[in-house]
Amino acid sequence: MEQSKINFIQKLEPKEVIPLFLEQTFRNITEEEMVKFLDILEVILGEIPIYKLYCDMSEEAVHLSYQTMKGENTDEN
Repeated sequence: MEQSKINFIQKLEPKEVIPLFLEQTFRNITEEEMVKFLDILEVILGEIPIYKLYCDMSEEAVHLSYQTMKGENTDEN
């Protein structure tokens, strides 16, 4: 999620998601732990769409994210 004056949501590609997951999870892990993590992440990214929401603090932003996750938003960027 990122603050924005305009509400929109963007589906992310796996190559965009991996760095975001890494910077929000681990600091120092072993090579074996990294391999396990990447295996799990591969499964997650294969089954679950990942989005980045650009929004203000309005109710419209809430509806946009909800509708997108339910598959009702056809205007994703």
